[in-house]
This record gives sequence, C-alpha cells and structure tokens, in this order.
Amino acid sequence: MLVYHFGAMKVNFPLKARRCLAIVSLLAAAGSMEVKGQGTTQLWTGIVPPPENGTAYSLSDIQGGIWDDTANWADAAAGVVTNYHSLTTGAGRVASFQPKTGGYTVTIADDYSVPVIRALQASGGNNSWVMIQANVDKTIRLSVQSGAYLSVGANKELIIGENVAIDLFGVGTYALSKVGDGTLRWSGPVATAFTHTLQINAGRFIIDADASSRFNSSSTVVVNGGEFRYNGAAALEATVTLNSGRISGEGRIASAVTVGANATVAPGDGKVGAQKYDSLTFASGGTYQWEIGSWNGTSAGIDFDQLQATAFSVTATDESRFVISIATYGGALPDFDGSQNRSWTILDSEETIPAGVLEKLALDDTAFRAVHAFDGDFSLEIRDGDLTLVYTTIPEPRLVLWAGAALAAFATRRRGNR
Repeated sequence: MLVYHFGAMKVNFPLKARRCLAIVSLLAAAGSMEVKGQGTTQLWTGIVPPPENGTAYSLSDIQGGIWDDTANWADAAAGVVTNYHSLTTGAGRVASFQPKTGGYTVTIADDYSVPVIRALQASGGNNSWVMIQANVDKTIRLSVQSGAYLSVGANKELIIGENVAIDLFGVGTYALSKVGDGTLRWSGPVATAFTHTLQINAGRFIIDADASSRFNSSSTVVVNGGEFRYNGAAALEATVTLNSGRISGEGRIASAVTVGANATVAPGDGKVGAQKYDSLTFASGGTYQWEIGSWNGTSAGIDFDQLQATAFSVTATDESRFVISIATYGGALPDFDGSQNRSWTILDSEETIPAGVLEKLALDDTAFRAVHAFDGDFSLEIRDGDLTLVYTTIPEPRLVLWAGAALAAFATRRRGNR
C-alpha cells in the first residue's frame, strides 16, 4: 500500500511494487509531492519533473519517485554516510530529469545527501537543457553493480555544474558510460576529480574551460563512439583512447592520442579552432577534419583549423592512408577567390615532419567542392617542418594557349636575329 499526500488530501493506492514508478511519474507532473514508501522516505529517484513555474528549484524540495527497501536495495554505508542506498542486485534505480524549453537549474541543497543510483539521465520534455549544481561540494554516486551510466536523449543537454562531482560505488568494473544521442557537459570546478574510466559511446561529451579539475592522471577516457570535446584551460592528464568516434575541442591533451580507423580529430569548439596534443599519431583509416572560415584570413584557430603537436608521427601506410578532409565552416566562404593561390599550416609540429609522410596521407576536398566551384588543386607539402595545405590555381585554357603562342613567337624572333 502506498500513501500519497497532496496538501490536506490523502489518497491510498494499493499497487504492486513494479507499477509504483510508472504511477508516481504521472503524478509527479502535477508538482511537488511527498512520497512515502515501505520503510523509508527518500527525495530523489524515479522521474523528476521540471518546475511547473520558474526556472530553478532545490533538490531537497522535489520528490519524483520512491525508494523501496524491498526492491533489491538495502541500507549500506557508502564511506561513512549511512543514509545512502547501494545496489545489491537487480536493475537498480534511475534519476531521470525532464528538460524543458529554456532549461532550468537544479541546486542540490547544502544538507542533502544524494542516494547512490545506477543512472542519471535527461529524457522526455522538450528540446532543451537541465543543469545540476551545488553551492558546496556534492557527489553524485552511481552504483557499478549493473553498469553505471549517464544517458541524455537526442537534442537535449544535461549539465553537471559547479561543485558537483561524479563518483562510482559498489562491486564491479568501475566504468561510467555516456549513452544517448544528446549532449552531456561537465562545467565548473570540483574538489574531487573523477578517477575512474569514462566510456563515451554516443552523443557528445563536453568538458568546459573551467572544468579542468574534473580529471587527473588516474582517469581514463575511452571514446567508442560519439564525440569527446575537451576545452579545459589546463592540460588533460587522463589517458585517452580513441577507438572510434571523434575528438575535438580547444584544450591541450597531454595523453598520447592515436587517430585510426573510424576515428576523427577535429579541432575547435563546434567552430574553427586550434587544439594542442603532446603526442599525436595519424594511423591508417583515420581522418583529420580540417575546416576554414575565411579564405583570406591568416590566423590559425580563428580563420582556419590547426592541430599543434609536441610530438607527431604517422603510422598509416601507402596502401591504407590517413585522410585529411577539407571543408568550409558555416557554408560558402564570403571571401572565397578560386583564382588566388593560398597556403595554410594545418599541423604545427615542434619536431620537423619528414617529407616521406606525405605518401601516407590523402586529401578529400569533396565537402569543399560541394559549396564552391573552382579550377584549382589542393595538395600537401612540408614547409618549415610543418604540414601545410596548398591551393594552386589552374590557368584557363585560353591563357595557356596565349602563353604558348607568345613563347613560340619569341623563339621565332630569336632564330631570325641570329
């Protein structure tokens, strides 16, 4: 028997345990409620609706579901905190926030302890965002018993904001998976870094410029799909493995990164930009997506993309090359002039790049030609030890004929003057 209190009205619902969460989620849309379950009352689980009016609330004020001690959860100390619940068996509990148009902010109350859960997600609602933050240091702990994950639906953004750290708890593999086609953003500093394995399987995972403290050298980032974008002001010391998917951003990556089959490196924060790598390798089947925003611009990271590497190597082969894809940013370039020769340093290396790597690289200008018609050729060169993209115009046929006729006439005059 569950008892729901709505103001002075009390309604009794004799339901089976497996139906409770669905009923609660429907009732939650009507506003705040107190949910009393078997043996305990908790303040965060199930579906948490957005504020009915306004753009923010405190997590201690909203109840969106039930904690049931009989549903594979048991009281267990997590560290020295005794009011946490840890997953012992079963699928576990999920905290699901519903974004709304314009977004809203959830602030974890100073005296509120977030229960251990299996997953945190943003789903339902409109295409928008929700931010979870705190005024003092707080930790969201996810049980690894059945696989901890952060799930964000398509066209939605879940932001883990200032003072809110993510940690894992339980027995099993300490890996946190980012799933869903939406965007997850870690923003703002935290006192405790994430020291486990983060697996990015889908969507986009962004580390903001002020969020460098969220990782350290004990962390591991494995990109299996989607996109990992690092904009941290300090170097990312975590070990980065790019199995497939995309790595981007404008922050420095201290870990050695290899871009191979089914993987792409694309500097910039959703726009033209530059990114620094302490050790970068181009392997067979990988792609460097290079974008240009101004044909006449000369500033790397502002007018065109640039990779910067302390150490750079190419392990691709003549038979299986690494591809450099050329594209424009934002559509057709307003200052494009196909009759003008141009060159850009697209990879600035502190070590001199040997000319032999050019045979292992291939160019793809399909995306560029889709927005601009021109007579010219792109090619790659090593200039001053750096990898340079060169555009060379092809003279019009009538100019070639005129030049040939002029040379023939000159030669005839020389013979006649002997």
